[in-house]
Amino acid sequence: LADLNQLRSELGRLENLKVQVACDVTGVSDIKGPWMNQVASSTQAAKETTIPFASTLLNKSLTHPEATSCTKKGLGMGSIESAFLFQAVRGIDSFDSEDLVPLMVLIEYLTACEGPMWREIRGRGYSYSYNMHLKPEDGLLYFTLARSTDVVNAYKAARGIVQRFINGEDTFDPLGLEAAISSMLFEIIGRESNLPSARVQSLLNYFRGLSHDHNKQLLQKIQRVTVSDLQRVLNKYLPALFDSNSAHLMLTANSAKFNGFVSEFKSLGVEITPAASMDELFA
Repeated sequence: LADLNQLRSELGRLENLKVQVACDVTGVSDIKGPWMNQVASSTQAAKETTIPFASTLLNKSLTHPEATSCTKKGLGMGSIESAFLFQAVRGIDSFDSEDLVPLMVLIEYLTACEGPMWREIRGRGYSYSYNMHLKPEDGLLYFTLARSTDVVNAYKAARGIVQRFINGEDTFDPLGLEAAISSMLFEIIGRESNLPSARVQSLLNYFRGLSHDHNKQLLQKIQRVTVSDLQRVLNKYLPALFDSNSAHLMLTANSAKFNGFVSEFKSLGVEITPAASMDELFA
């Protein structure tokens, strides 16, 4: 009860409140006035209160530049039929990074429908779902497999694709880059397709310390991405994602298949520590 009361107290403090007003500003003479009358006494405190990124709260073994240890755990579960893999490595932790936009386009290129990973992972029936995504708030780069029938071969396929681009065996197709750019432009524009979604974007930009026209700037930067940009960020960020000494990994699979998957991953140089229960997994 004491913890709940403390939580209620923290949530109700004016300096912890953020108020956003979305309306037709041409029809309102004074937007700030009514609110300032209520919060004037804590205005200064509110200015000094910032929302920290998740990267400042996560385990330092995930986000610290000098972290040397990484965790690889797994759990067999009788309640699921397919396998799920979740992998993360330290990535970009700033929305102002010059590598952010090229990396976004690179991920779209690799994971697009009929793209390299689609053909070799879903096209071959290894996994129904796959994804690679970047979260600057976390400071992490992720690779995931979901509802996978052959999680080991799906993982090998993704790692092989990245390795071939690093070695120069595969090269980026200019037409594929154009398609990735078009897809990214469509996604960014879709973030502000209506008033409610535009309001959400405005609020997120405020919390992230970004300008109100951040998405407009993204659109301009996306159109300037080149093949050389893709190769540069791929060489810089993706090797660590599939490096067993750098990436953190979590695997869940059906109990009858789990030990076999663990053995197969070990042959790839990825040693997964099995957990006996959910409690042990998160201990």
